[in-house]
Amino acid sequence: LFVTEDSFQLLVKRQIARLKTPSVQCSELVYDELRRIAAQCENLTPELGRFPDLKLRLSECTRDLIRRKLEPTKEMIANLIHIELSYIKTTHPDFISSAKAMALAKNQASQQNESRQKELLAGLTETLNSITVAGDDKLPDVPPVLRSQDIGDYDKGTSETRIIKTLIQSYFNIVQKIVKDAVPKAVMHFLVQGCRNSIQGELVKSLYKANLFEDLMSEEPHTKKEREELDKMIKVLRKAVKVVKAVQDHSVAG
Repeated sequence: LFVTEDSFQLLVKRQIARLKTPSVQCSELVYDELRRIAAQCENLTPELGRFPDLKLRLSECTRDLIRRKLEPTKEMIANLIHIELSYIKTTHPDFISSAKAMALAKNQASQQNESRQKELLAGLTETLNSITVAGDDKLPDVPPVLRSQDIGDYDKGTSETRIIKTLIQSYFNIVQKIVKDAVPKAVMHFLVQGCRNSIQGELVKSLYKANLFEDLMSEEPHTKKEREELDKMIKVLRKAVKVVKAVQDHSVAG
């Protein structure tokens, strides 16, 4: 072809590299959603409200785990793009052949030429009609004649541009299909499944410590006061029950 393999690879790699940013953004969107779900789970567990320190530590451990799982996910996605950039496989079965690319370019050129001819014919007809209506026998100046060589060079350059564009688009579509399939799988494996499989062990490792029990299970002052008052009331009621029972027993015995 008119373009060297090195030039083709350079042009294709520029397009492939553009896939990295939206792919990484995909993992960040899932990361934000996991954080939202974690916060929602905390709100759906009102029992944790009794123990503010425990709730805070649970939230911190969960967010920290999700954040740590995001980094290997981004690294894997970047590696997927680097893999595609490392080797441009022009022998891929779905890659369009040079002959087919030329045929498509020729077809496009033919369609464009037909469109240009129709536009020229319409413009010429309009010009002739305006001359007839004005009644002016003097024809407008005829533009300089274009050299056939100039036209041929222009058509050749346009055709070559179409061919290289078709080849680049064909290979880019192949890589795009691969990336669209691999990125969600990488996000699920490293981020979603990674958090789900590690969350229980991470919480046990961080919170299940004897020296933390007292702090984690400490209640808020008003909750503690309310609970102590209820305990006192229960004791009083139990004593009252004993007194009532003793009176009943004494009455029965009398």
